[in-house]
Amino acid sequence: MKVLFAFLRFCCIMEAVILMPKDKNIHSGHRDRVRERFCETGLDSFADHNVLELVLFYSVPRRDTNELAHRLIKHFGSLPAVFEASVERLMEVPGISYNSAVLIRLFTEVGKRYAMSKQKKGVVLDDMETAANYVSGLFIGDSVESFYIICLDGRNKVICCEKHSSGTATNSNVTIPFVIDSVTKHKARSVILAHNHPASYARPSYEDVDITRRIKRLLDEMHIHLIDHIIVGYDGKCVSMSASRMMSEDYGVN
Repeated sequence: MKVLFAFLRFCCIMEAVILMPKDKNIHSGHRDRVRERFCETGLDSFADHNVLELVLFYSVPRRDTNELAHRLIKHFGSLPAVFEASVERLMEVPGISYNSAVLIRLFTEVGKRYAMSKQKKGVVLDDMETAANYVSGLFIGDSVESFYIICLDGRNKVICCEKHSSGTATNSNVTIPFVIDSVTKHKARSVILAHNHPASYARPSYEDVDITRRIKRLLDEMHIHLIDHIIVGYDGKCVSMSASRMMSEDYGVN
């Protein structure tokens, strides 16, 4: 939401610079009021359709964007689903042009870049909450399952965060040799694994538990500590396999 706030402020400034008198229309007064409200209070007081209405000001210059906003949310079911939709799917909605679809999709990508830019080397992941917040930012807007290897030094400071693979909505095609190669290459002392379930809850599957335990056994032999495997569900909630004891060999799996 901070990214959306900053980006909309930028758009407001740019429009003020380039807007010519000929662009004034019957909706300009309403648009001015919406922008002023945003600049004064942010998005906290905005309904979901009002957020989209404001976004669409910058790709739809002479139409009422409120109707388009309602149409988008009705079609996709929620505001997050709108921002996560592909350009092609967005353009399936009547009235949504290529420019509008690109603009909407841009917000998700900017948000992800913002989150990942803050996750630079040197961040210390020394508790579950910090690690979960770090991991969650990796999957902003992802519609397919992805797998990350986070290599840490002896003080749990991030050395690197490497994306292993992307797959389908239910499979990320993880290969154990790649994980071991990455850990070895970066001389990690400890490791956090992370992947997402873009189409379901964060509960680990049998396959998730099995491959985690196999990786853990190999890392144990190398005297490298597998701290956790964190899974992020479609709703943004996280499950720590360490906290739930699923990495332990004596924990039963249904």
